[in-house]
Amino acid sequence: MKGLFVSVIMLMSFSVIMFSSCGSDKGNGGPDQNNDADGENNTIRGKITIAALQENFGLANQLASAYVSQNNNVIIDVEAIDMNSVEESMQEGLYNIYFLNGLENPYPNLESQVVASDVFVLCVNFNNPVLQKLVIRGLMPSKIREIYSSASLIKWSDVVKTDDMTPVKPYFGPESGTAYSIIRSFIGINQSPTASTALNEQDLYSSIVNNTGAIGFLSSVLAFDRSTLFRAKGLYILPVDFDENKIADDKELIYDDLNILKKAVYNGGYPKGLIRSHYFVWNNDVQQKEIVNDFMNWVRENSSAYLERNGYFSPVHDNGPQE
Repeated sequence: MKGLFVSVIMLMSFSVIMFSSCGSDKGNGGPDQNNDADGENNTIRGKITIAALQENFGLANQLASAYVSQNNNVIIDVEAIDMNSVEESMQEGLYNIYFLNGLENPYPNLESQVVASDVFVLCVNFNNPVLQKLVIRGLMPSKIREIYSSASLIKWSDVVKTDDMTPVKPYFGPESGTAYSIIRSFIGINQSPTASTALNEQDLYSSIVNNTGAIGFLSSVLAFDRSTLFRAKGLYILPVDFDENKIADDKELIYDDLNILKKAVYNGGYPKGLIRSHYFVWNNDVQQKEIVNDFMNWVRENSSAYLERNGYFSPVHDNGPQE
């Protein structure tokens, strides 16, 4: 009886050892070693920093946060930068990736990936004293140029026939951003003695809604309410009379909601000089290249889900949105 008891004990011990060995094999090279139940990639680890222009910052931060939530061994810091600091910071190697914008890729010799587009639309205060006439006729490019190039203050009565003496107050975006250079180039002027420049693009929106006589080109990100897709509170988006026939034609009445504008943009019915693209830019020999490449692949596959909620379009090309 004693021998039988010893045999049972030995058999149980052997079973425990075999079970432990099987479990140990799975923990030391089994197929699920580097992936958790959610399929996260745990082989990539480290930290990178993205430098984003102020108007890009919110989108860059959302994309980085979403990626990190799926790759919890990676840290991505997003820091604000202005265009005047980009060149120097690149030379010093301060950041792994830059999120920039412009009519074209600002650094074509570097690695880049276009992520989104927005367009500039002409806005006035919703309580503009001659709004009804402006809505019917729109503003001709030549008249816009006159407003922005005038050496002295002009009144809205100088723009359309009216007795109202409200002064016209033209605004530009910040000189440190692309909104300033893009609009100045589109209008075709080098100097604008009477125009004011905003501190940033959000400040430009505030300047227009707080000044009855204000006028300025706003990004569609700010000019439309993202929840309703209609124009943002306090402003009116004017049609531009591009063919200068002194009436806003159907092809120029494209601002009732963001979807109508988007359709016009993708169909080629909007001036290329008012369409801005947003790019990630980085050096081919960037530090933490494995993380940068993985993040860029993730952005390519997932960024579209974050564009509309932030007011952006999918990247605009000659043949419509990027697939």
